[in-house]
Amino acid sequence: MANTPLTATAPTVTGGGRTSLVIKRIGPANLYPDPNLTTGKADTVSVDDLTARYTGHCPKGKADCTYSQSHRNMSGPVHKQVYDEYNVPADQRNIEDGEVDHLYPMCAGGSNDITNLWYQPVDNKWKDKNFGYHEKDALETYVCKQIVAANLDPKEAYRRITTDWVAYYLELHLDKSSDGEDEAIN
Repeated sequence: MANTPLTATAPTVTGGGRTSLVIKRIGPANLYPDPNLTTGKADTVSVDDLTARYTGHCPKGKADCTYSQSHRNMSGPVHKQVYDEYNVPADQRNIEDGEVDHLYPMCAGGSNDITNLWYQPVDNKWKDKNFGYHEKDALETYVCKQIVAANLDPKEAYRRITTDWVAYYLELHLDKSSDGEDEAIN
């Protein structure tokens, strides 16, 4: 990849022998990954990388595929590690209750590194609205389409998503959309 990977950083507070990240966000902490575990990481922010077609590591039956399809490779032990770090009960480790998600999405150059992974529930209410993984998926779809169309710099997308994905989602009015993109603003 042509670009240096990006990793999010935040101010730290030290107390009681422990260092914790402090991040000011629009919503309550339960809408976001634990900043001490998941800071976000991009393996590339190159538009050329993100719009190229790949022939290696494609899903079965595909001669070529997208960046996301070619680079998506999360093992069972990594899934288990994320579930364990986020204290997800065994009976909730399924797609009906939530998913191991990339904070910065694969389609935008996100990494499979553990620092970019978190457990995101399907139901996560705040102010009578849901902010679960389906809602974040709508943001990811919008962002990735904008990057491919050259309407959004991947570095800006990275900054916005890793800083406060909920604020970005609300700013784009994706909470008002039926499919996560029709109502979104440019």
